[in-house]
Amino acid sequence: MKRIALIVASVLVMGLLYLVFDDYSFDPLRASGLKKVFNGDCTAKKICSKDLIGFSIRGEYFDVYRYDMHNCAVDTSEIVCDIWENHQLRSSNNTVKWKNCPPDSITTESFRSILSQTSIDAINCSELDLIDLDNSDNFYLAIDDNYTRQFFLLFSPEIGHLIYVRKNGM
Repeated sequence: MKRIALIVASVLVMGLLYLVFDDYSFDPLRASGLKKVFNGDCTAKKICSKDLIGFSIRGEYFDVYRYDMHNCAVDTSEIVCDIWENHQLRSSNNTVKWKNCPPDSITTESFRSILSQTSIDAINCSELDLIDLDNSDNFYLAIDDNYTRQFFLLFSPEIGHLIYVRKNGM
């Protein structure tokens, strides 16, 4: 009986370790591809991430990532984006483009929950400089998959940081 309990405990611990490591090592920007959204020999290093809703059995997520970016150039021409994070987008308009901040009223309304103060506080990872949404030298890229999945990227060339927010459901 002790042997069975030990085996079950070992399997549970290994499963838990796998889930923690998988969550810690997940990098959505790598999954999406830097080459889709940046020009040049761009490299990114994830410096922090936050899960704003925690565990969900329905597949919902609201995650914020911050990256230190090097050699990244923004191209403001349209980008065809049929696949994002290895998923086919269902939206009828799959072209996106980097735009100068501040976000327009349509983007602000569509991404209200992402751009709320709570999200902005989490984005800053407390110890890092704020990326100003009102600074016209900063850029944003908004991808909306029929309001089911939303992705918002905010890039500051001045400090070399990118904020990546991904939301599904809710």
